[in-house]
Amino acid sequence: RAFAVRMHDQPMGSVLAMRVIALNNPLLMSFNVFMLVLSVGSYFYRIAETSTNPTSSLYYWDSLWFAIDTMTGLPVPEDQIQPKGQFGRVLAFAVRIAGILWFSSVVAAVKNSMR
Repeated sequence: RAFAVRMHDQPMGSVLAMRVIALNNPLLMSFNVFMLVLSVGSYFYRIAETSTNPTSSLYYWDSLWFAIDTMTGLPVPEDQIQPKGQFGRVLAFAVRIAGILWFSSVVAAVKNSMR
């Protein structure tokens, strides 16, 4: 709340501050969204697959690799790191959609910065 609106010198809310940061530096905001989706997705994937998938319940790094693989769309065939439960599959789908939206926002930010 340290930011202030220039016209009225009124303190702005956190939503408006995030909007100002996103408009001033969209690549930084895109990186932050990527890291947020990556960490939250891998954490919930590990929780969802603990009972059905012994590989992902053993190490957090396997869940993190699965989230990176799913979000970026890397074509790495890992037979051991696949969602086996219903919630894990839904979560993998949501992470994939978030990855597609993230990549499209990065492309749009780069295009706008080239003008």
